[in-house]
Amino acid sequence: MLIRDEPVHDFIVRDRMLLKKYKITVAAWNLSEVAYHAIMTTNDYGKNSSDDFLAYAVNEHILFREAISKRNYDATNREDILMRILVGLSQQQFWYQELLWIKEEFNRQVEILHKIPESICASKLFGFESFDEVFKEVLDMSIDDFRAVLMLLHALNMAKVDLSKVSLPQDVIKIHPSFTDNNLYNVIDFYSASYKDVRSSGFGIRENYLALKPIILTDQKAVVIPDAYLMAKKMADGPLWVIRDYFRSLPDKSSRNRFVNGYGYLFERYVDDMLKSQLSDDKYERIEEDKIDNRADYFIMTSKYRVIVELKSGILPMMAKKMYPDMATLKDYLEKLSEGLRQLDQTEKDFVDDNRETVKLLVHYEMLYMSDVLIRPYVVKAFLVGELNNERNIFFCDVGELEWMVSVLGSSESEFEEILARKILKQNDGLHNMEFRQMIPEITEMNNKYNHETLNHWQKQIPNLYEKVKSCDL
Repeated sequence: MLIRDEPVHDFIVRDRMLLKKYKITVAAWNLSEVAYHAIMTTNDYGKNSSDDFLAYAVNEHILFREAISKRNYDATNREDILMRILVGLSQQQFWYQELLWIKEEFNRQVEILHKIPESICASKLFGFESFDEVFKEVLDMSIDDFRAVLMLLHALNMAKVDLSKVSLPQDVIKIHPSFTDNNLYNVIDFYSASYKDVRSSGFGIRENYLALKPIILTDQKAVVIPDAYLMAKKMADGPLWVIRDYFRSLPDKSSRNRFVNGYGYLFERYVDDMLKSQLSDDKYERIEEDKIDNRADYFIMTSKYRVIVELKSGILPMMAKKMYPDMATLKDYLEKLSEGLRQLDQTEKDFVDDNRETVKLLVHYEMLYMSDVLIRPYVVKAFLVGELNNERNIFFCDVGELEWMVSVLGSSESEFEEILARKILKQNDGLHNMEFRQMIPEITEMNNKYNHETLNHWQKQIPNLYEKVKSCDL
């Protein structure tokens, strides 16, 4: 499915008793669930796997899932049901259908965690000159080598099912200095879990445990990756979570908070570099800080519009990224986003512009998929009733959508203004409102130029690695 970029697979199984054939459909976003269910309820000391066995496991999982669904929805408040269903579905499913997002996040993370720290005094923010020091301590390699080995592991997974006895041939070793058996098995060990580990992880996290540890050490000593998509995603966000977990493990609170605060600064620098790269100086402006009022971060200007931009770098916790998100965790995250709306509102009040229409844009780093159509009205209703001076022209978008819109503005102000005009027109239309990501391609042929062309670290890292590994004798 991953190689074909088709995240749904049909296969035929036979019912030998009734002499009938049945078509079974498996979706990529169910792979980790089926694997988790199989690990929790079976062992692998029987016969080899087959399509018939997979069909049986999928059917068992569906029955189990129905019971879990009923239990979760019965326990959910009526006003939270829609939010819980749609956030859960989108976080579980949507990224499987858009593999381009993995490449975009890879490009972003290389810039934020590697290139920008190299250009600033990172030790003042994090206590390290670079994040290489973290990776040397945790995995005995640099952050760049870790990314390269993750790409190698992905390529190997595309070519070979069982990775337990892989020894890298010379043709692979010479591709990159980090490609050694020692580095490869360090990373495999880091992301591996036994059946016992999975079973003891607890029902709170369930199949999301495979998002943390996507490699399974079976009781038969095989090393397998039941969901290749989860392993591929590590190429993009793996380094970020290594660093986050390292800081969260530190003994004192001030050290633990160092990364959260520092990452916010790196995100601001990332957006600042992006604006400088794509726009002329008269198109954007950093908003001056105030000692009393918390203000937003940027103005982006056209002849018709002034866009006030507030950045939020918070990452949605794992407990909110599962099929049935923990509502307390999700609401805590959303309440932090509401603070950004207060900053946008205050900035509009402090800086009056009678010549252009004002748009207030809350830009969150996290991919929330339905952030403007679903989450924005929920946040306003849940946390901000009666607080804002002006609830009109408030929109949410993720950083990828901001990159795309800024790329459009750098090429065509009229198309950028058309995007805003259509968004303003549909802002209260629950049936026809669209996310920026859906709307932009209806208006322009411009792609996310900054991410895909200006950065494009993905293509520069190790070009054609999959083809090179596939041609080797493994």
